[in-house]
Amino acid sequence: MINDIDVMTWSDRTQESKNKEAKSLLDFYKNEIYYDEALQRAFDYGGAIFVPDGEYQFLKKITTSKEGVFLYGSENSKLIWNKYVKGNNVFEDVCVDVLHSDFSINGITLKYSDDETARILVRIRNIEKDISNFSFFNVNFLNGFYAVRAGFLPTQHNDTSPLIKNLIIERCNSVGRVSGKNCGHFLTSNGYNIKYMNNRSIGGLNTSSFGANFSSNIMIFGNIESGVARMTVANVEASAQLEDCENANSIISNNIFSHDIWISGSSGIHISNNRCHTLRVSVGNLQGFDVKKVIFDNNYCARIQIVKYGSYDVLETYSAIFKNNIIDPEYALKLNTDLPSRAITIQGGNYGRLIEFYSNKVISSASLYQASIVRGERLIYLANDNDFGVGNVLYSSEGGYVDESRTSNPVFGKWDRNPNAYIGFYLNSSPNITAIDTWLTINNIRIGRDLNKELAIDNTARIKFKRKGIYKINWIITLNSTDDAEFKLRLFDANKNIEIGRLIQEKISIISSLRVGEFNFNIDEGDEIILQTQSNKFNLNFSTDVLLTNFSIEKLE
Repeated sequence: MINDIDVMTWSDRTQESKNKEAKSLLDFYKNEIYYDEALQRAFDYGGAIFVPDGEYQFLKKITTSKEGVFLYGSENSKLIWNKYVKGNNVFEDVCVDVLHSDFSINGITLKYSDDETARILVRIRNIEKDISNFSFFNVNFLNGFYAVRAGFLPTQHNDTSPLIKNLIIERCNSVGRVSGKNCGHFLTSNGYNIKYMNNRSIGGLNTSSFGANFSSNIMIFGNIESGVARMTVANVEASAQLEDCENANSIISNNIFSHDIWISGSSGIHISNNRCHTLRVSVGNLQGFDVKKVIFDNNYCARIQIVKYGSYDVLETYSAIFKNNIIDPEYALKLNTDLPSRAITIQGGNYGRLIEFYSNKVISSASLYQASIVRGERLIYLANDNDFGVGNVLYSSEGGYVDESRTSNPVFGKWDRNPNAYIGFYLNSSPNITAIDTWLTINNIRIGRDLNKELAIDNTARIKFKRKGIYKINWIITLNSTDDAEFKLRLFDANKNIEIGRLIQEKISIISSLRVGEFNFNIDEGDEIILQTQSNKFNLNFSTDVLLTNFSIEKLE
């Protein structure tokens, strides 16, 4: 009798298949040289098929003809396909072709024996209707082009294809070659409710180990991957990849990988508590979508790459949140790969939209840069409480918006007076006091730092804030007067016509005085502020040394 615990989808089977007594593969064998016909007869019969320990040789593709087939045995039950190629299309060279719902394999070894050609070990698809309920538990897959390849990709003439629903691959092992023909592991197209859990994949070439495209509700959990070959020119391999999944609603968690976790043209994904070579985000496929609602947290990796992929000029953009990740470039050496040139790479250009970095830490040094950012008109880069480690950082281009605060070795920390400030300015001459006891706008400002091009140097010297928030202004002022003088300095909102805060209000003696201070203030998007002064004397002098008289503004929240 069959134990229901061992039959992963037994409860979903048709009553007809449940009523059948379990058969052995040998019950269908008629002394043929190969076991092709025996397994085909078993599939046609349906129900539970037991495979005794032993090696069974096959040539041809075996195809399901009805729902409700359950194949089970042990790892010593070995189904071995030999070279038998019908054509040049690897997607048609298949060992087991599943066309119907309710199919399971438990505890068996499937192998393709030829290294010069490629065959998919198990293919699941139906060109006419959705099919569902597939499970693979404790199966060994050896040398397949894919171990399990499920579903169709949409075509240019049909943007939808029948769904593959409720696929579970759990506690399976897949070993692939790393030279010659392509070799992968698990990939689903147009799938729903796909689970890859606690599997192990070794090797592979020019594919992803655990992948899905045009799919949703995907869980990639507790898997181990090692040894995917690295084709440095093509650069298309990954340990786990979700590609062109518009509303993925998916989780990638608690995996140990030797290659990338790659999110390409997909949204709605949480990637957490993984160990891998690269956390990778991209757009670039013609059928892809925006990358958004993607969170990477508490991962350990050798580098982070947020870049466009491929040569197509696409309209899609990428957004992602990275928080509490450890980036260790030297970890790449433990994976038998080169030390990365950059620990963190962000390509803005036309493709970056909103990239957020919070509480990430780079713990070793890359060969060139700890972080490298290319700005772009669309890119909003928000960073807080990061540590980019020891080494050079780099940014290039202009445009977009930057808010980088409380970060060690910040990419945009180039103003000596306050690395966390993104607006910094100083006075290049003393203010021209044209009237006493009157508020006058200071316009003799020189830019020290203006990351987001918010400071307009004209006859008003206005700072136009691009984002709402709480800000802090710091100042150092050295000034003197030939007579004792009343001196006032304030921050003024020119749009709302209100004083934001008073920087200084006191008497200045003949002897030079140094004034240091700070305060916080609230600003709405689009507000314009100016610096104003008032005195009861004309003969007021500021130091014009940037180290002695300067102002800086940073964003707090």
